Amino acid sequence: MDISFNNLVKESKSILILVPTNPHFDHVAAALSLYLGLSGKKETAIVCPTPMLVEFNRLVGVDKVVQELGNKNLIIRFQNYPVNDLEKISYEIENGEIKIKVEPKQGFAAPKKEDITFNHAGVVADLVLLIGGGHDGHFPHLTNADLKQAKCVHIGVRSLTLSTGLDILSLATSASSVSELAAAFLKEADFEINADIATNLITGIEEGSRGYSTAEVTADTFAKVSELMRLGGKRVSRDQMPDKRNFPPGAIPGRSPKSWYEPKVYKGGTGTPVS
Repeated sequence: MDISFNNLVKESKSILILVPTNPHFDHVAAALSLYLGLSGKKETAIVCPTPMLVEFNRLVGVDKVVQELGNKNLIIRFQNYPVNDLEKISYEIENGEIKIKVEPKQGFAAPKKEDITFNHAGVVADLVLLIGGGHDGHFPHLTNADLKQAKCVHIGVRSLTLSTGLDILSLATSASSVSELAAAFLKEADFEINADIATNLITGIEEGSRGYSTAEVTADTFAKVSELMRLGGKRVSRDQMPDKRNFPPGAIPGRSPKSWYEPKVYKGGTGTPVS
């Protein structure tokens, strides 16, 4: 069975990209790059169970990440309305429009507008891409019944540890970062990598490789970054964070943490870092 990224995407109509709980910057960069690359060709959604951090606002498309699955079904709720006061609910089609009729029992009031809430639930996806993460517990949405028939594929720099008996295909490959893998997969599938996608990938590679300092960095890593820069990608430093007033809903306010590869200066002999 050929489980290449190219064939998996070609055989799918709708794709769900899952980002792990409390993801690393590299995971979000790779996931967003795949989302931007695939959404023009496929019905695509991107979900993360935890809110996006402030530092992720360097990435194009971060506002597209949602915490809840799908919009398969419209759910109408009557909050604070006693169910025993209800006689029946029916619907009719009039002039091409659907009318829902809520009838209370005789002597009881109908629900008020403020009692009614609307939201969506459920998801339609025949391919689920799991980006990064260490084990299947990092992807709580996998337990959703709507995904039982979907093909699940993991993309990461190391294999995913499985504890729930789920059938998850692996495209895990050693690399400097998940973003480097995402760049290779997008090229393999012949999807356009525009300047925004290229910028996300470059930033993800730099963060995931700790400033190109890890042992997994190879000549191919630098060749990939060079190619992405030729496609219009830019290097975005932490000093180029956007105005806080433009943070997307759900972003966690606060100071962006220091880079994890930033060197520390220690006081002589004490082992105490200078702040």
